[in-house]
Amino acid sequence: LAERHPDLVLRCQKEGHEIGTHTYDHRPVDSLTREEFRESLGKSCDILSNITGERVRSHRAPMWSLGRDVDWMWEELVEAGIEVDSSIYPIESYLFGDSSAPRHPYIIETSSGSLLEVPPGTVTWLGKRMALGGGGYLRALPYLYLVASLRNWDNERKPEPPELPETAEYQGEPVVYIHPWELDPDHPDLPLEGKEKRVHWIGVKTTHSKLERLFRNSASLSFRRAFGLL
Repeated sequence: LAERHPDLVLRCQKEGHEIGTHTYDHRPVDSLTREEFRESLGKSCDILSNITGERVRSHRAPMWSLGRDVDWMWEELVEAGIEVDSSIYPIESYLFGDSSAPRHPYIIETSSGSLLEVPPGTVTWLGKRMALGGGGYLRALPYLYLVASLRNWDNERKPEPPELPETAEYQGEPVVYIHPWELDPDHPDLPLEGKEKRVHWIGVKTTHSKLERLFRNSASLSFRRAFGLL
């Protein structure tokens, strides 16, 4: 997309959005060799940097595809200049997740340096970790659940965050994520079947209005502002 439509990347940047990388070809990290991941990550960072004139500092692995078997990814991210990552979903699902992972930002140390891991928002209901809202969860879950989850998050006792730059504005806000196609109920149909098709299309028609209501009642900020990536 960035190669074909650099104007869209520049528009996002101009409107204040963080320009991070999701790798070049959206292949799951746990399906790649270390060399393949390095190439995909480097290519995407080069393309985005050439468009924006800024170094890429944040990353999320495609499909949350990071497990304990690909620890080398952290070193590759640090060596590529990534400072903030959001690839570990601290829940269990049929596709991804690690319920033993921390729910709040923490530092990952590597032989090449360190980076900040910022998990997507989760809440605990009846002793079970649940997604707060994002992607398919944001589309499928009722708006009142999202409001209750945000209230739950705001009221819980949180650990002290890692030491951040003085310019960081982070105050314990949860990470909520969205894909552009989830805001467009008229996007092209994909060759999906069964459960995959149902999950892909669920709630697409109401996602935009849900987000509008959330943003009317909740402030938001980019990773760059939250974690002082200036």
